[in-house]
Amino acid sequence: MFGVSYMEMVIIGLVALIVIGPEHLPVLATRLGRLMRTLNMARWDLTRQFDEATRAPFKKDSPEIEPQKTEAEETGNSKQSGDGQP
Repeated sequence: MFGVSYMEMVIIGLVALIVIGPEHLPVLATRLGRLMRTLNMARWDLTRQFDEATRAPFKKDSPEIEPQKTEAEETGNSKQSGDGQP
């Protein structure tokens, strides 16, 4: 996980226990967990918004596509009607 081995995680935990102290370590772990959850939720929301924004122009019958669609249909109809224009 994150390029850190199990032994390195144990050493980091022991250093944190010594530096922070046993009474503050659970509070710090709880805050760190909440921070990670908040960051993940923000990342998921940003990813969802980006996906929606990039897929919206490609949805069938999208409002952005309608004017182009009608122009293409008119062009196709004028070519099929044989009005003499190439």
